[in-house]
Amino acid sequence: DILTIQNLMREHLKAASKLIAPVVFISYNHQDIEVAKRIQKRLEAEGFKVIRDEDSMRTGENIADFIKKSIRQSKFTLSIISRNSLESAWVSMETILTGFSETLLDRIFLPVNIDKDFFDIRFVSEASDKIDVKIGEINNLIIQQLSKGRGIEDLQDHLSGLIKLKNNLPEIVGKLRSLKCTDMSVSEFDNGIQKLVDEIKKNNSD
Repeated sequence: DILTIQNLMREHLKAASKLIAPVVFISYNHQDIEVAKRIQKRLEAEGFKVIRDEDSMRTGENIADFIKKSIRQSKFTLSIISRNSLESAWVSMETILTGFSETLLDRIFLPVNIDKDFFDIRFVSEASDKIDVKIGEINNLIIQQLSKGRGIEDLQDHLSGLIKLKNNLPEIVGKLRSLKCTDMSVSEFDNGIQKLVDEIKKNNSD
């Protein structure tokens, strides 16, 4: 009957999906590129397909569009969490897009930490102080450019990102602390990457 056929089709599709290599998008700050490459190499050795900007992004492609496209094309979004990433206006916005919005839909968010700085209760305060310094520097540059009759569009974009980061940082860090992150710091990398591989395989077969 129709119900039996539908059940058989669902089972067939489920079995077929297990044969398809998992697709993992790696989100990271470029100061953490060596860790991102190391993770990519291990995941590809397991037969996973990895999307990372340096390899997959076309010349001239809009960064925001690339990130959203990569999330849609991947079942897994792996976000490398570090002091570098959390103090970066762009990567922090990227984290919100992937981890804490509807952008993921039925995708799986995999946060991995390569340091433990954000667990420190003083982290947000110290990071905010650094952001304030950057904001002050950009405001001074804006004043200088305006005094010379020059455009400031690029500086305004950067300033807007930093202000957004400063406002969102407490919420971002709070949510990350409440999530189970895989520890992939130097001493824990081998254990962490194996846990990550196992989790991807398990979720890909569900």
